[in-house]
Amino acid sequence: MKNINESLKKSKTSIAEMDILNQSEAIFLFATEGILIVDKQGNIIRVNPNGEALFGYKEGELEGKKIEDLIPDRFREKHHNYRDDFNAHPHAR
Repeated sequence: MKNINESLKKSKTSIAEMDILNQSEAIFLFATEGILIVDKQGNIIRVNPNGEALFGYKEGELEGKKIEDLIPDRFREKHHNYRDDFNAHPHAR
């Protein structure tokens, strides 16, 4: 009986965790704001549909590009330093 109760607890936790993941995915996909996920090197690894629309790209076109590709030329050179500084000292903005 103990193993059955442990299995039930684990399955409930798994279902709850999956529900949170599904909710997070829904928030990402249906957010009215554009959301880009970028790694420490500045590579775009994920973009929600409104992020693609905001920058005029089709689905999947931004993944693999550098975030600096979206920055206006006059700011592009400094952005690399801003990104490095943020990664060295991350904080909410």
